[in-house]
Amino acid sequence: PHHFSAWKTQENATTISLVMEAITQKIRRELRVMDFCSVYAEDHIAIALPQTDRAKAQIFLERLRCILETKLFIVGDKEFRTGFDFGIADCTAKEWNYSEQLFTLAEHDMTNQK
Repeated sequence: PHHFSAWKTQENATTISLVMEAITQKIRRELRVMDFCSVYAEDHIAIALPQTDRAKAQIFLERLRCILETKLFIVGDKEFRTGFDFGIADCTAKEWNYSEQLFTLAEHDMTNQK
């Protein structure tokens, strides 16, 4: 999600964590049983879409972006609406190094899209 980096402080950490959990719950409702979604690095979300090629992943992520960017997330008495950037990592290579490579490839793809 956009905007959390500048807003990160010790007192906001719990609120950010709750917003991220609300976002991941919304994402999980859009996923198939075989898919996976998790928060990492406080304000990033990893989504694994097995048996999904890059083109289909891009279509899914654009649909998901539209859903999430129109959603109002409420935590306590605060309301949050945010934008999202997505990067795609192809996990089909035999030399796959799991989590570290996943995040590196996804971050690289996201940066190249800007």
